[in-house]
Amino acid sequence: MATTTVDVVCPVCRKRRRVKVSDVQYSRGLTKVVVGPGSDCPHTLLVFVEPDLSVRRVQNIDQAGLTGTPEPRGMSLRGVVKVFGGLFTDMLACVLQHRTLVLCDDIDVSITLYNTLSRLFVEPVRLGVDVLIVGGCHEAPADAYVVNCKYFIRVRGDVDRSAHRSLDKFLREAITVDDNDAAVLFVRQKISALMRAADIFQDKIRSRTLARDALTLVEQSDNIKIRYEDIRAVLMILRARGRSDVAKRIVMGRLDEF
Repeated sequence: MATTTVDVVCPVCRKRRRVKVSDVQYSRGLTKVVVGPGSDCPHTLLVFVEPDLSVRRVQNIDQAGLTGTPEPRGMSLRGVVKVFGGLFTDMLACVLQHRTLVLCDDIDVSITLYNTLSRLFVEPVRLGVDVLIVGGCHEAPADAYVVNCKYFIRVRGDVDRSAHRSLDKFLREAITVDDNDAAVLFVRQKISALMRAADIFQDKIRSRTLARDALTLVEQSDNIKIRYEDIRAVLMILRARGRSDVAKRIVMGRLDEF
């Protein structure tokens, strides 16, 4: 089908949007197109286009409150971890590093995955900014980390894996819990602690500091407890923020290698 455009109206702000439809892939007779924020309309929309190019429905899928977001179709955190394995750890690291994550090829699975991923962070994971959902993987920006959600494979891109040891442990511990909401909150709490530790390092460490002394500083400052092995994850977050200078002040000991 040739590339064409359809006009839609945002259900939130009522602004008109022009949607490009190309390389359409039908699912149950429908094409689903995700449209990121525009200059006049700040909302991210999911547009359902019929085979005759008429618009069946327009849905707001902004992150804030997840209002109007399609149901995750039963995909629990445990299910996502089982299906995507190490790829999901890469995705978490990608968000922590402020890298663009692109989910492509299967819109339904991409939305499900985004819903699960976004719940693991206190700060909003912005659809259309931090995470892009596109129909064709070839539409992804060249510098993005791209995941094909139809075949569950990495298409291209790489991430700093300094935090993987900690993130993998968080996920393994979480999926032993039967309650999915509790599992999600567990991981969110752990990631939030890493982010807060990075804040404290950034604000208070002015000179070379032993890693164990840095841990004590975090606990004394905010009553946050992180493990010694989690410091590498905190240092990765600092580097992603452009604060490699602070990360270099933390002196790791030999015990960190065991």
